[in-house]
Amino acid sequence: MTLIFWVSAEIHRAKKFNSRHTRRFQREPITILGHDINTWFYSLIAAALVGLSGIFPLLVIPLEIGKNLKKGASADRLQLLLSFAVGSLLGDVFFHLLPEAWAHIPHDESGKIAIRKVGFWVLCGLLGFWLIEKIFPDDDEEKEDNSLKRDVNCDKNDKASFADDDLKTKANLKKRKINDRKNLNDKSEIRNENISKIFVCFSNVFNFTSKGKRVQKRPVCKTSAAEDNTHIKTTGWLNLIANVIDNFTHGLAVAGSFCVSNKVGFITTFAILLHEIPHEVGDFAILLRSGFDRWRAAKAQMLTATGGMIGAIVALCSESAEKAGNKTAWVLPFTSGGFLYIALLSILPDLLKETNIRKNENENRLLNCYKNEIKSILENVRIKAVRSVFFGGGTPSLAEPKTIKGIITEIVQNVEILKDHEFTLEINPTNVESNKLNEFKNSGINRLSIGVQSLNAEDLFILNRNHSRKDALRISVDLMFGLPNQNIKEWENQLKLILEMGVNHISLYQLTLERGTALFKLWENDKLNIPKTDEIIDMYEISVETCKSYGLSRYEVSNFSLKEYESIHNKSYWQGLQYAGIGPGAHSRLMKDCVRHSHIQTLEPEPWMREVEKYGHGTRKIVKMKLVDVLIELLVLGLRTEIGLNSQVWDLFSSIKLTEMFDNEDIKLLVDNNFLILDEM
Repeated sequence: MTLIFWVSAEIHRAKKFNSRHTRRFQREPITILGHDINTWFYSLIAAALVGLSGIFPLLVIPLEIGKNLKKGASADRLQLLLSFAVGSLLGDVFFHLLPEAWAHIPHDESGKIAIRKVGFWVLCGLLGFWLIEKIFPDDDEEKEDNSLKRDVNCDKNDKASFADDDLKTKANLKKRKINDRKNLNDKSEIRNENISKIFVCFSNVFNFTSKGKRVQKRPVCKTSAAEDNTHIKTTGWLNLIANVIDNFTHGLAVAGSFCVSNKVGFITTFAILLHEIPHEVGDFAILLRSGFDRWRAAKAQMLTATGGMIGAIVALCSESAEKAGNKTAWVLPFTSGGFLYIALLSILPDLLKETNIRKNENENRLLNCYKNEIKSILENVRIKAVRSVFFGGGTPSLAEPKTIKGIITEIVQNVEILKDHEFTLEINPTNVESNKLNEFKNSGINRLSIGVQSLNAEDLFILNRNHSRKDALRISVDLMFGLPNQNIKEWENQLKLILEMGVNHISLYQLTLERGTALFKLWENDKLNIPKTDEIIDMYEISVETCKSYGLSRYEVSNFSLKEYESIHNKSYWQGLQYAGIGPGAHSRLMKDCVRHSHIQTLEPEPWMREVEKYGHGTRKIVKMKLVDVLIELLVLGLRTEIGLNSQVWDLFSSIKLTEMFDNEDIKLLVDNNFLILDEM
């Protein structure tokens, strides 16, 4: 879709008017270079106003940064804006700039010479912008490869081993040190059998937001973090250059008009704004596509306003506005050539090949990569049985049911599926239709995790969710509290509304501000009104009491359910069971040789698929966990749950009894203050 805007007005030429258009003053006005002070004032203000129209798109473009506009549901909005940009650029060229360029041709000049002059400058604009883009190419892939290479600190036979630290507690600080694997040798085989009932987690199936890292070598080993720098495409800079030149001509026009009379100046300024505002929306979309975020794009647009100011000053300092326009007549066709290059050679090809991001995903290739990585992990870790599979991390429901079914089939064919298994799919309220849900069910999915997050329209806008309160009330139920501008009463009403639907499980999460996100930046600049700590605590306590009154027990700090409706997926984490993360950005906790390992996958889908195709897996880092870290993790996660930490699970990892970890006085103090319930000694 291409939209074209046309304003018929000769706004780049100031014509001679007779004396009846001039204003008469009773006293001699103050003049600067032959023009009165009011003409200077109005000209500069009008030129600045036209230039600052570039920040108008902030009011109409959704609150997402440019990088996020390229992914998920927001990609369609960017495509629409880019189509708008192509139309506005072409309309500007053929109905505005080129007609004005023809109008500047001297009357005594022959038609052929005029055509050659205008055509010459159009070609100069096209070739000039092409040359700049070739000199400064968009080397995204190469830049990513170079900036995100890993520092390999181990050779091919390195197991990335780490010395286990001594476990230090009050009870054994002076007397005990943990001797990790030596204390486990007698029970190793039995323990591997006991924990063979594992949890398999498939993370980030389709919607990915993290920056990918390319792997140059295998085996996986310790890496150094790479700095993530946003790369701005050359198209963005070219568009800014063209806008500066275009604003220069606008400055000439408004200043020349005010030299005739204030009335003509105001009319000309209004005419320019009328066509320039839609044009600026398109320019803004181009900047977002090029890698600018909303605020950087707005600042860049404001800088282009200097071109208009310079144009106004040039017109006012010349002998006449008409002569200034004639001397700079080459600017109009040159800008036309630049706009044609940006619209037809930079933006339009991308629009034609990127009609739908999801359709461009090669699901067959992706499925084959999942299958290969599943086989690799199952073989290396000797997994015997699976109880839970979780498709999560983003919006995996965007995947085709055949892809989900293929992954499940691969698991079923290679390991035993326990009788009480749970296969969960994460979805958003408006991602799937009923027929697609039936296909997911037939593929093996028996549980849905639905990200409602909030019933407040303002909260959903801040979180960039594309569903409404009405959409959410048709289903259920992950909710977030502690959102910007949220109050206790509003939160309580939302929670009751959800519970009255008769849900059997609900997960409540407090908003977390991650560094580098748009919300975090707003919070850093004191532009985000987050509830105070006391209010957030009150929200949580109200949640506990409200859920209890509806029959849902708190079986974990943030999870509530009716009896026998607890999430197997969640409980697997908290009980210290193994889980294998398959796919981009996934994490794992796996046992091998009686030692617990942490696996971290490559983040982005494309680099992950390349690695799986080359190495058989996309694991970029394996860390042999220190025994102290394993025990602390067990302790912390176990204490989050209602059933607590079972000593049998603890004994799988440590030869020291759970009760020996604390002094009796410490335990008594925690029990007396109702911080700890101890039902075995």
